[in-house]
Amino acid sequence: MCKGKIHIFNFNNYLEVVDKNNKPVQPGEEGRILITTLHNYSMPLIRYEIGDTAILGKPCNCGSKLPTLEKITGRVKDHFLTREGTLVDGGYFTRQFYFINWIDEFQVLQTDFEKIDIYYVPIGQPVENEMAEICDKIKQAMGEKCEIKWHQVEEVPRTPQGKLLYTRSLVEI
Repeated sequence: MCKGKIHIFNFNNYLEVVDKNNKPVQPGEEGRILITTLHNYSMPLIRYEIGDTAILGKPCNCGSKLPTLEKITGRVKDHFLTREGTLVDGGYFTRQFYFINWIDEFQVLQTDFEKIDIYYVPIGQPVENEMAEICDKIKQAMGEKCEIKWHQVEEVPRTPQGKLLYTRSLVEI
């Protein structure tokens, strides 16, 4: 692998990086990853969305003609979309909880462009100024009109596979 690039070996699977209209992105742009299997005749996958996002790379200096990725940027469901069309990485939201010691587990859920629900399991008394600070940080990213509701729960809902997702967006990207 060349430094700073991920070569895409499109011999068995064809990988595409596409925008929200399923059109190919330009090098340097971020998009959703689609996979097409080329040799699976019993159950082919055609433009299967795997749920990851990446930045399409420019041609590599090594001379290879293979396409490249600059970076795999995350999962589609980890990104939040603002009304203006800006994508905010889910990691931004999880970082707001790094030093909060009265929460055992949490999930930040985007239900609409300007609606965020925070589900949390407390292990101590909620600290109002920390809650307000988290809301301020979320509004910095999502817009001042963003409505944020806190929900104290006994358990944060898991995926059908039992996984806790710290961030989830129900807004179509």
